[in-house]
Amino acid sequence: MPKFNIVVAVSALSLLSLGGCASQSQLNAQSQQLAAIELTLTQMQANQVESIALQKTQVAQQIESQNIQTLRRQQKLKNALGLQNVSLLPERETEHSR
Repeated sequence: MPKFNIVVAVSALSLLSLGGCASQSQLNAQSQQLAAIELTLTQMQANQVESIALQKTQVAQQIESQNIQTLRRQQKLKNALGLQNVSLLPERETEHSR
């Protein structure tokens, strides 16, 4: 959003400085260009928001995949050692164990 504000401010300043020497058609053309720039920046911002959301989803999926792989490795180790009923993870403190 800050980039958008800068571009709009610079463009508005350009329009103001040209106001005395630019024709109405030139001002209209610049206004159309500004509208196109604004639309492009808005689309870019929306794309960035979507990209960040997708990255968060990807990270969550990677964590889930790593957890599954860890559980599978632990199960294989337990099976190899004949420890099917033993937890390889440290016990978490519960209200009942305090």
